[in-house]
Amino acid sequence: MRILILSHTRCGSTTLCKWISKELDIELDESPHDKITFESTFKKTNIIKKIVVEEYIPLNEIINKFDKVICLSRENTIDTSISFIMANNTNIWHDKYMVSSDWILEHKFEITNMSHRYDIMKNSLKKINGFHITYENMYVNKTDVNKVISYLNIENPKHLDMIDYDKKYRKDTYTLTYDFKRKNII
Repeated sequence: MRILILSHTRCGSTTLCKWISKELDIELDESPHDKITFESTFKKTNIIKKIVVEEYIPLNEIINKFDKVICLSRENTIDTSISFIMANNTNIWHDKYMVSSDWILEHKFEITNMSHRYDIMKNSLKKINGFHITYENMYVNKTDVNKVISYLNIENPKHLDMIDYDKKYRKDTYTLTYDFKRKNII
């Protein structure tokens, strides 16, 4: 089965891909988009290809070459922006981190700008014909987990621990996001 995971950055796509790869025991290709090597995806019968829309938005004719297409986005663009800015500034993309209220205030302008960019990316993803899920429904309230299991015909999931909430990189979300929104309104 060829599976395409389309997402924007900082929405849990790496974790989703690794979990699906483990559950289905198929190869994962999460390398950045490259026209030359991209076509090699279609020479394989069992592969998960991850594409972030910041790098490449495939045309329908490309999307239709995949057996399953999952579009993953994150509703909370403030948290997404904070995650991106922190990872981009530290060059640490897949590890735990913390932010303070002072850090939020210091990066307020960047967070606001990135949030608008993520809104545009989310809207681009929504236009794609695929199976749509969100970070919040996958990792926080878990309502999309069984939908993904059903969509991919995963008969006996054994690696659900890979998508546990405690694996989240940042755990201080609500208060800081609420404070950020409140301070922007004032």
